[in-house]
Amino acid sequence: MATIQAKTSRGHKYWYIVESRRVNGKPRPIVLAYLGKAEELLRRLQGLREQMRVKSYSHGAVAALLQGASELDLPARINRFIASPRRYVAKKPLRNHLTAGITLVLGGIGRVCMPTSKRGWWTWARTTSCEYLLGVSLAKVDSQHFWDLMDVLPCDSIEKIENELLQETFTKYGGRYALFRYDELLHLHRHDQYEMHDRPTRKEQTETPRFAPDGFGSGGHPGGHDSSVPCHLSGQSE
Repeated sequence: MATIQAKTSRGHKYWYIVESRRVNGKPRPIVLAYLGKAEELLRRLQGLREQMRVKSYSHGAVAALLQGASELDLPARINRFIASPRRYVAKKPLRNHLTAGITLVLGGIGRVCMPTSKRGWWTWARTTSCEYLLGVSLAKVDSQHFWDLMDVLPCDSIEKIENELLQETFTKYGGRYALFRYDELLHLHRHDQYEMHDRPTRKEQTETPRFAPDGFGSGGHPGGHDSSVPCHLSGQSE
């Protein structure tokens, strides 16, 4: 760990950044940088402050949702069901260094924090700490990115992922949540063409499935809702 130390020479005190390192098995102080006299150091610090520019990023909600997705292993759960209907697509496709699983998670986080179109997702994400937390550039995540990776997730796997996720949620968090909401506004898209269909009615959009303490509603289906009505993981409709 580096420290600031002073050395006196001919009655003048000079400041250095020094770090203790082992040389031939023995600790020795190594000078990393010369800072000069106290007056010179003060001028450098004041100049640095004058040149400094501060930018604020939205962090709390994004960090909490990414942490929750990580605890539930959500990206990996989604990736296990990836199966593209197109021969030219890799079995585990990547786009802009992102898997389908994390792409859908990011779409869901965007839907929670700032509902917008897929085309507008990056406009929102650039104001958050997403890139910093994930350690990857998201500047190229556009609507085509979302479409391409949503296409590799079979529609009939959504309910399976949902069931796994609900079971893990109640196992990990002890069924502390008596009420869950789900979003049915995400589109279903056909594999042969991109189009919207099966949009729920206003009544269906506002219905809220209630969970018993064991995580199951009526009929033994998580949430007690009709299994023919898919509960979507994430996303926003164009």
